[in-house]
Amino acid sequence: MINCPLCHSNNSSLDVICKSCGSYLQTKVDNINLFETLWGLIENPLKTFKSIAISKTKNFIIFLPSLLGINIIFLLFRFDKIADIIDSVQSLFIIGFLGGIPLGLSLTLIISVVTLLIARLFKLKTSLKRLFAVIVYSSIPFVYDLLFLLPLKLLTFGESYFKHSPPLTLINPTVYYMILSIEGLLLLWFLYLFVSAMRVVFSTGYLIASVLSLISLISLSGIVYLIKIIWIS
Repeated sequence: MINCPLCHSNNSSLDVICKSCGSYLQTKVDNINLFETLWGLIENPLKTFKSIAISKTKNFIIFLPSLLGINIIFLLFRFDKIADIIDSVQSLFIIGFLGGIPLGLSLTLIISVVTLLIARLFKLKTSLKRLFAVIVYSSIPFVYDLLFLLPLKLLTFGESYFKHSPPLTLINPTVYYMILSIEGLLLLWFLYLFVSAMRVVFSTGYLIASVLSLISLISLSGIVYLIKIIWIS
């Protein structure tokens, strides 16, 4: 909570203007600077998520989920043997880009709505737009996976990356296990960012934010599994 220095009324920690007297409570943020935000998510996630939450214009909240969706599509290609059916890598990329953009936006919106509904059980409130924005930026590790690791995977394994024969451990075990380790670290970073985002946007403690995040992500896993079943069928 923020106590207004002029009228002494209580305001949310994410309020920029006092609800009672209209005076400024903290420095306003007009736009999200992408590169400063990306660094801030490494250096000080809580402060960065607060800037994202109070920013007037939520920049890149369409672009980043689109990249997330593309990455999810490629993961489905890798683990569901879809590439064994589709002959060319070019076709895989076309399907990945065309399908990934709506998938990423839809999943982010769904998890935002689900999280908002679950939060009400804890008597926590925030706006959908604010929650959507912080969830978008908490998924940055998966965007890094797409932009930096996917090219390395394709350069090392070629078309075999999307197929199940031969095993990648036989082609280049060193690179395979290195990529696997990095992906594990990116997943842990995502979990940390997601919990941090929940702490900020709902102004709550670590424990409640962790429980809320766990329930929300389990719900998201169920949604992704359902999409997988529909995709295969």
